[in-house]
Amino acid sequence: MTNEEILDVVRRCDIKKGHEIIPYRAYHFDRKFRVTFSSINRSIYQEMELIVLVKDFQKVGGIFRLGWESVYCVLHEEYRNQHILSDFFRTGEMNYLWPENKTMLIHNDGTDEYNKLLHLAELSGLEPITTKKPVFQEIHKFFNI
Repeated sequence: MTNEEILDVVRRCDIKKGHEIIPYRAYHFDRKFRVTFSSINRSIYQEMELIVLVKDFQKVGGIFRLGWESVYCVLHEEYRNQHILSDFFRTGEMNYLWPENKTMLIHNDGTDEYNKLLHLAELSGLEPITTKKPVFQEIHKFFNI
């Protein structure tokens, strides 16, 4: 899955049907979604678990759970640098919700964004797992496609 495909799943989440983690800020979803993987031109109906992050009643991004070990974070471009992810991780709610998840998948592209994600991993207490490959290839392995 690309960031855009994950953000499409976030967009389709009905906040009213999510489990409220932090009022007006974070909602948990664990259900099946239809996802079209544009990179391989294939659509699947897959059980997914994610936390949808909200700011000013707008869905701004999410934390996507990759099995029982890793997570991946994505935000809409216009909401970056507003400390939304770091504020959420500081609450410790993710560790309460998913205590078995111990790693965060991070694309190592050598940019400032990479350093920010390393900081988020440190805040959340997750071990950073860096990859030089595009993240969607790693996520495809998780879905066995």
